[in-house]
Amino acid sequence: MSSVASLPATLLALDFDGVLHPVFPRADRTDAENRHWSCLPALEAVLRDFPDVGVLVTSSWRTQREWSWLVDRFSPDIRPRLLGATPVLAANGQGSRHDEVEAWLAAKGRTGEAWVGLDDVPDLYRPGAAVVAVDDGFTASDAEALKEALRAPALWAERHPVVWDSDLVLPKPRVRASPSSVP
Repeated sequence: MSSVASLPATLLALDFDGVLHPVFPRADRTDAENRHWSCLPALEAVLRDFPDVGVLVTSSWRTQREWSWLVDRFSPDIRPRLLGATPVLAANGQGSRHDEVEAWLAAKGRTGEAWVGLDDVPDLYRPGAAVVAVDDGFTASDAEALKEALRAPALWAERHPVVWDSDLVLPKPRVRASPSSVP
């Protein structure tokens, strides 16, 4: 294990749908719990406990909304920690989001930096990645898992390995022209 991999995470690769809100409204949740961004306050509470962790947007929303609009969803104290969005690469399937995170890190001269993915589709990351899999909305148990992963990403990856579902089929992302001002 490399010394970089054993360091605490400095970057959170963040998906939105299924993490910051349910993918579709659920009958077992209130209207407030089913709203877009309903889980964002709980995630921001975790981020406040980890002031050195930046946020990288991996969500498909990065291609559908202006960067400034996405940033405005977050609390004012968290906004400066939004570092940018991953590039959209040609592939869209197993490991594709992982590749996008690695491409962003390489472009920023940060290759090898410890990071954690927070996503409802862990198959989008490669085996060996530190990914906290969320099941349709960030919960208290997800918050505890994220804290553990941010403290020791390599250990988290070892204990909670990404296992690919051989039947995973994802639609191609809808890509519009580059969103303006995305770092």
